[in-house]
Amino acid sequence: MLVINLLQRAIGFARNFALCYFLAETQLGLWGLASSFFVLAAPLAVLGLPGTFGRFVESYRGRGQLMRFLTFCMSIAIAGYIILSVCLICFHSASGLAIFGDSQSRWDMALIASALGCIILFNAATELTSGLRQPKAVSSMHAVNSMAFTVLSLLGLWWIRDWRVLVVAFGVSALLGLLPVIPIIRHPSLWVRKIGSDLSVAEIARRVLPFAVSVWVINLVLNSFDIVDRYLLLHLASNDGSAEMGQALVGQLHSGKLIPTLLANLAVMLGGIVLPYLVVDWEQGRIERVVSSMRTNIKLGTLFFFGLSLGAMVASPFLFGWVLRGRYADGLAILPMALVACCWMAVATFLNNYFWCAERGRLLGVLTTAALLLNAALCVWLIPSMGLHGALMANVIATGFLVAITAWTLERLEITLGWPTYFIASVPIVLAF
Repeated sequence: MLVINLLQRAIGFARNFALCYFLAETQLGLWGLASSFFVLAAPLAVLGLPGTFGRFVESYRGRGQLMRFLTFCMSIAIAGYIILSVCLICFHSASGLAIFGDSQSRWDMALIASALGCIILFNAATELTSGLRQPKAVSSMHAVNSMAFTVLSLLGLWWIRDWRVLVVAFGVSALLGLLPVIPIIRHPSLWVRKIGSDLSVAEIARRVLPFAVSVWVINLVLNSFDIVDRYLLLHLASNDGSAEMGQALVGQLHSGKLIPTLLANLAVMLGGIVLPYLVVDWEQGRIERVVSSMRTNIKLGTLFFFGLSLGAMVASPFLFGWVLRGRYADGLAILPMALVACCWMAVATFLNNYFWCAERGRLLGVLTTAALLLNAALCVWLIPSMGLHGALMANVIATGFLVAITAWTLERLEITLGWPTYFIASVPIVLAF
């Protein structure tokens, strides 16, 4: 699983550097803002309902009510998507100003809405397939999606150097990513209905909606934490009110975060691999073993990502100077701070596993919200005077705060990690110097 995921991320990493090569910083900034909007809007539009599939698909399938459950969820999700799309298209100037810092045409926003629909469909199919315990199919979907986006985007940019090409390629590749799941959803046994066991909409809603709200809130906070610096940089960095300047700075920020984003995704994947093993110990009452494993994960994980960050700093002058021809010098300048934030986000990911084991997602949501608010406040304070570096400094401080407040909360819950763990977790700060 590690090798397959690393291969996919390596392809995505090479593709992202190719995008930087083909696009000017303003165009790259526009694509970065569009992709950030997709990350934020996809779960927001569907109210988090596809996020419940992993928890409830097998439950309702065993009762012969899978079709009824999916119909309930997707009906609400489709209605939410239609409402958001109508708002984007009808209020295209205001929507463009909010997303891109400049008004966009009705056709541009219709293109964004169409791609968003494809992405929502792909995400829902991925959650459904994962809920049906078909990991090979899920991996195939992501592989097809990644390869299709790589091929379509690079071919398109070879002819037209415009961010809209990437939006089209992103939407089409999401549709192509659905191909591996077609044989699974067409299997008759999946939709067998048990006679006399029909559930009312109210029964499904009472069970599903509270869980969906929790998923929706946590996804909203986590996704906002990742992209708040982009949007505040877009709207606050320009002294003359020029949208183009803000878009160019977002492009520089996007380039500087290419390597840290790759490492952060790897940290999330490793945290997901470790979690089921912690859950087994938790369910058997071996809490001390869970804590011991967390200590080991944090120490080894921090050193692992610290080592990768050092390697990235060694390679970055070549990548930014020769591959990107020096066009993203500001992105190279912010790379060390971005790597510090990445290492600390990995620590936070391993710390968060305790809250998932203990089923205390609400508490985790509160902690992440506090860090998000701090990040936004620091961006508002630092960006007008420090620009791009202010956005990165705000992100580093907020991420460090998230690690600190999460560790403090665990101590209050009598989960002692020990000073050696905290010392090793603080090592990445040297990257900033």
